[in-house]
Amino acid sequence: MNLNPFYDELETVLKESLTLLPEGGNVLDIGCGKGWLTRLLFNYLGANIIGIDKNEVNIDDCRVKAGNLPIEYKLMDMVDLSSDTFLTFYSLITCHNVLGYISNPTDQLHKMYSWLKPGGLLSIVVRTPSGRFAEIYERSESINLAIKRYKDMKMYGSFGDIFNFYTQSSLTSMIEVAGFSVLKSQGLYSLEKYLPKGNEILRSTLPELKNDNYFFHWVLCKKENNTRIN
Repeated sequence: MNLNPFYDELETVLKESLTLLPEGGNVLDIGCGKGWLTRLLFNYLGANIIGIDKNEVNIDDCRVKAGNLPIEYKLMDMVDLSSDTFLTFYSLITCHNVLGYISNPTDQLHKMYSWLKPGGLLSIVVRTPSGRFAEIYERSESINLAIKRYKDMKMYGSFGDIFNFYTQSSLTSMIEVAGFSVLKSQGLYSLEKYLPKGNEILRSTLPELKNDNYFFHWVLCKKENNTRIN
């Protein structure tokens, strides 16, 4: 699966959203991977940017690829952090393809809420159930395996860990419980365009997902004030 179109689409929606940021350009990228997003945001914002990831190899790669860019990278696992880990409040936090790998996503959303300044933005990307269904089918051509993983709402990730799926409604509910309001929400990486075979199988096997046409779901959230909604 070629993810380049996904990154192109993600860059577009993020660029369009940067005008909504409050003043004070501190940015935190959770699960920064190889650092693509941190470098992109630095080029757009010129802000103080921190990228964290639990994988030491990823952090090493980030530092090499950043070169002389003043981006800070830290070896950290989000689940080990507390709400007062960061003393600097951020205007933007990005958390892309992370929530599916943790067992307590609502708790982590509460922590991210506490790290944002009032009016700050949170960008979330999660893999959709139909996206993973189509990917499993394309890789294995096993319709039974794909259906089982979809119905279980989980699968094993790249490192042997459990990857959980969230529907759009369940993700929105968790976001709102944590105190955020949803500003924008849309699908990224069209199944029909990039995986026509898997998409066709998906539609014929699970017609209830006929409106779920994307690999990823992107949500832009806002911290309205200092009062958390419980």
